[in-house]
Order: sequence, then C-alpha cells, then structure tokens
Amino acid sequence: MKINYKSNKKIVILISLACVIACGFLVFFCILISNKKKATPIDLPVRIALIDTGISENAIDSNFIETGYNYVNSNEDTVDLIGHGTAVASIIAGSEIAGIEGLCNEIVLVPLVYSTLDEDGNQKSVDVEVLSQMIRDAVDIYHCNIINISSGIKTNNEQLRKSVEYAKECGALIVSCAGNEGTTDIYYPGGYESVLCVGSLNKDLSQRASFSQYNDTVDVLAPGEKVSAATMKGNAFNVTGTSYAAAHVTGRAAAIWKASPTLTNDEVKTKVIADLN
Repeated sequence: MKINYKSNKKIVILISLACVIACGFLVFFCILISNKKKATPIDLPVRIALIDTGISENAIDSNFIETGYNYVNSNEDTVDLIGHGTAVASIIAGSEIAGIEGLCNEIVLVPLVYSTLDEDGNQKSVDVEVLSQMIRDAVDIYHCNIINISSGIKTNNEQLRKSVEYAKECGALIVSCAGNEGTTDIYYPGGYESVLCVGSLNKDLSQRASFSQYNDTVDVLAPGEKVSAATMKGNAFNVTGTSYAAAHVTGRAAAIWKASPTLTNDEVKTKVIADLN
C-alpha cells in the first residue's frame, strides 16, 4: 500500500494548529479568571458613613470627621444635638478627651444626620424614603466603604431594600443594629441578607443581652451593654443598646479592611462574623 505522506503532513499541521489555538484559549481563560478574582483595593483611610444624629467635635477628634450632610434640615450642619451619633462615633474612632480607645485609627467618619432636634427641643427624623436616599448618597457622593446605621424600621420597605442592594453592588458593607425590644421582631435594614446585622452581648460578654433582638437575621453579637462611650461634651459614660454593638462591629470591620484592603465587602463581613462567633 502506498502511503500518502503529503496528506499525513497536512493532518499533523492541522492537529498542531488546533492544539495551539486550544492552548491560546485556555491561557486567555485562565488570565480572565485570575483577573476576576483580584479585588480592587479600597483607598485608605477606610471611609465610614454614620447615618445617625451627627457628631460632636467636642468629643471626637476633628481629624476623623469629614463634611457630611443634615438630611433633616437640608444643610451641612451635622453637629450632634442628641448624643447618640457621638457615642457611636466614640466607640469606632475613640475619644481622647473621654479616655476611650477607638477600634481603628485609619478612618474617616462622614456624619449623615437622619435625626436631630428642632428649635423647641423636639426630635425630628427623616422618613424611609429619605433614609433610602442617604444610603445611596453614602456610596455615590461620599464614597464610603462602610455604612453604619444604628436604627431601623419593622416594615420591609422595597425602596430601602433596593438601596441596600445597590450599596452592596457598589462594594460597600452596611452594618446595622438588630433592635432593643428583646423579641424576635425583625428590624430593617438589619433584616436584609446583605446587611451585617448586630445584636448585643450582656455586660460580662457571656450571652445575648436580654434586651437584644433574636432571630435568624442576626449575624453576630458584640459588646453593647454598659460599654464606654463619649457624651457630646467629651465626658465618658456607659451606654446600652444594639446601636453600640453595631458601632463595635463597624470598628472591627474597618480594622480588618485597613489590614487587608483587597478584601471584598462579603469577605470582610464573613471575617467579622468568624472573629466574633
């Protein structure tokens, strides 16, 4: 039988070419997958939006505070008139005048005021629609990595849910409190899956505090009963509530992100839960 060497040579060439093309596609695919796994590092310092009552510069070092916005009065006056936001800020950033050590020192706090006092001393707050916009603004305008929300509502609001999901898609981590009624009722935005929902430990850190909500949406418990915080004048006092447990978790999350800027929001959330459980 006569062997057709020319035909066999063509087959060998075609097979070799196919192998080269296949290898090229494989290399391209591996590069694509590799690039997908590389997270873009966040810019330090870690930027934290405090959706709260403002911050008092009498208690918190002004170097930690950036210009925010008062959504109640529609201006840039974010001075705390109630004290809640200052206490939360002191747990995260510390207060030298009150002798409180912060949980992370490479942060920027952006006060976004959702509740304050009017001229008669009555408390006034924004509605859920404005709260939803505040979450979006925390990402779009103030470029925050963490959004601390020490409040909540019992209604699963669609606009609020969409804002929470938007913030997550933009790479931000939302930390919110579980509530202080000691029941199984769910508070939102803490009740949404992407939010890091925080309940409180008791004073000796041995179990859940009796006032802290308990349900499947609570991701972690943190110190929140009789913990040290700063007043608006810069004095130390003890505070109790899941708001302050959430502040503790926000500070822990900021410290983790500072140490590992390439982590994603989901990875930071997972690490916080693993560290505290």
